[in-house]
Amino acid sequence: MAMAAAVRPRYRAMVILAACTGMRWSEIAGLTLDRIDWQTRTVTVDRQLKRNATTPIFTPPKSKAGIRTLPMSAVAIAELLLHLSQYPLGPAGLLFTTPVGTVLNQNNWRRREWNRARTWAYGVPRDVTFHRLRHTYASLLIDQNVHSKVLQVRLGHASAAETMDTYGHLYPDADRTTRIAIDTAFRVASNVAENVAYGFHRGRPSGRTRRSRGRCSWGAWDSNPQPTD
Repeated sequence: MAMAAAVRPRYRAMVILAACTGMRWSEIAGLTLDRIDWQTRTVTVDRQLKRNATTPIFTPPKSKAGIRTLPMSAVAIAELLLHLSQYPLGPAGLLFTTPVGTVLNQNNWRRREWNRARTWAYGVPRDVTFHRLRHTYASLLIDQNVHSKVLQVRLGHASAAETMDTYGHLYPDADRTTRIAIDTAFRVASNVAENVAYGFHRGRPSGRTRRSRGRCSWGAWDSNPQPTD
């Protein structure tokens, strides 16, 4: 990821975490060590850093649905462990702080860190924001056919409608997928019906199809059996 490579090492884990979890900047800036469960490899999002606060002041997420527990990938865990091995925790156990250990200010961080990195990142448009990483996360899940309801929970949206209004355009063409689904279903049904009809036409039991010529599982069945006594 170009931005992860271009940003200062101190904030590389922030970029990776955003792309791997879909967390907002304020949620990551307010992330403390006690919100990470290394055993279950999850991160709990139940608060965010107050905008432009100078001390660790936490506020609830944007909505009740914003309170969520997110699975962390191996990539995200590795980046967090590397970060913790290189940088001390900040006030209240904050994972990410300024170089002097104070609370991050979103406006300053965007100007001094994100915008600077964006000018150096190869192929990254000048209008790309940190929030775009959240869209990257959503598009990755959609590419893996993750259900919209799951995506809603992961992003902390209040409803699936909100999720679809925002990311619905990323899903495959609905008309095309509908045609494929119906054609596939009817093609299978047509093949089954054809085989069964063929079996009746040949005077075989309905379970016998053209693919079971010769001896079948119940032996050589005679369509005109003769008395044995």
